[in-house]
Amino acid sequence: DNNVIKGTLPSEIAAMSRVHIFSVTDNSITGTLPTEVGLMTTLQNLFVDSNHFTGSLPTEFGQLSALRILEAYNNRLGGTLPVELANFADLSSLSLGANAFTGTLPTEWGEMTAIQELFVHTNQLNGTIPSEISAMRDLITLAMYTNGLTGTLPSSIGLMTGLNAFSVKENMLLGTLPIELGQLTALTMLDVSTNSLTGTLPTELGQMTVLEILNVTNNMLNGTLPKELGR
Repeated sequence: DNNVIKGTLPSEIAAMSRVHIFSVTDNSITGTLPTEVGLMTTLQNLFVDSNHFTGSLPTEFGQLSALRILEAYNNRLGGTLPVELANFADLSSLSLGANAFTGTLPTEWGEMTAIQELFVHTNQLNGTIPSEISAMRDLITLAMYTNGLTGTLPSSIGLMTGLNAFSVKENMLLGTLPIELGQLTALTMLDVSTNSLTGTLPTELGQMTVLEILNVTNNMLNGTLPKELGR
């Protein structure tokens, strides 16, 4: 970590068949991520963040059945988000923010039921937020801000009762805030700013008794602030 390693990541690293942790964080590595990494089936933690990787995230990564942490944020990766990542039964943290991923959030990702942190912010994602993500009941942090997500916030998000931080700011979301957000009683930060949300703030938000940050600026909301927020 934190070196000035340049060049590309050689496919020969797949020969390290017993490695559990592989990290090249914060270097100047270029080129694509080798598909052969998918052969490193003992890998539990993979850190390739803060480099200059391009190309797509290989679907072969879905073969890393023991993977628990995948951090590939702050690169130049693009293409669509691989459906195959749903194979990560034990994945607890997935960080793909600050790249150039396009397309939609795969509905199959709802099968990653052990995940606790999901970062897909600052990409070029579009389409709607799939209701299937509500199956991620252990999720603590969900960052989907600064994309091109459309549609409404699914009411099923209210099932993710372990959420502590949720940000969808700077998207193109429409409709009203679902009253089911009030079920997120562990939430300390909710940021839905800079969208096209309408309607009023649900009184149910007053059930979020540990909420510290609520940002709803730059929308088309109306009405009054519910007195329940002051409880």
